[in-house]
Amino acid sequence: MARQSSSLKSFIYKDECYFYSKKRIKTLRLRINERGEFVLSIPYFCTFKSVYEFLDKSSSWMNE
Repeated sequence: MARQSSSLKSFIYKDECYFYSKKRIKTLRLRINERGEFVLSIPYFCTFKSVYEFLDKSSSWMNE
């Protein structure tokens, strides 16, 4: 069974608020929750520089 963690942290990037949690996963994941908030799942080994690059690449569909 997968472990559920409700302890999300947040940061602001380019005037948008993002919530995130560090997990034992291999790839970055971005989703929009039921409240319309952006939620990231970030691998433990991933740096925030990589997260910012990922968000820049994902900005096209996030603006829709």
